[in-house]
Amino acid sequence: GQGPKRITFDAPRLGVALPILPGQGVGPIRFGATRPTIERLMGAPCDEASETRCLYVGRAVDFKLEGGAVTEIRVSRKGREAKKAPDGSILEYGFFNGAILPDLYFGMQPGALQEHLGKPLKEEAVTPMGADGFNERHVYDGLTLEYDRWSNGNLVLGAALLTKSASAAANTEKMLEAMNKKAAEAAERAKKVPATKVPR
Repeated sequence: GQGPKRITFDAPRLGVALPILPGQGVGPIRFGATRPTIERLMGAPCDEASETRCLYVGRAVDFKLEGGAVTEIRVSRKGREAKKAPDGSILEYGFFNGAILPDLYFGMQPGALQEHLGKPLKEEAVTPMGADGFNERHVYDGLTLEYDRWSNGNLVLGAALLTKSASAAANTEKMLEAMNKKAAEAAERAKKVPATKVPR
């Protein structure tokens, strides 16, 4: 097609898995973290670093900094625009290694996410359509979901914007506790299953 050249990032998912935690952050990286902390926990330096930003193109995570600390985290689907190169070409994001808990991924449609997250507090149409088909914004406590409209007409999750929220963080803690409890119960049940005798 026409328009600037697009440079894809085709490596597989990189680094440790980072659950998206509304109100808290991603994985072990919390709001208020400094750039050295981000780089230590990500296991690599930012691809682009400034006073206000720490961007990872291949991992599809963009940390916004104010006063040297994280205030906002944007996670994007593969293929969305990450940044423009000096020659005007567009660098695309790679695969984000993680999901919105319990297991909600980029590319999913709004109905599938709402089965777990419930109805958003607010829905906003984006007109005219933004870059990469960005067409709707669904706002939750501590989490804003951006949906892209694909050529087949489907809306799919394109990005998740995380902001600090004590109430969202408390809900996330409850969900993590419930998930851990469920996992522990499953492990206990697995121990109680009698061993099958192998016929001789």
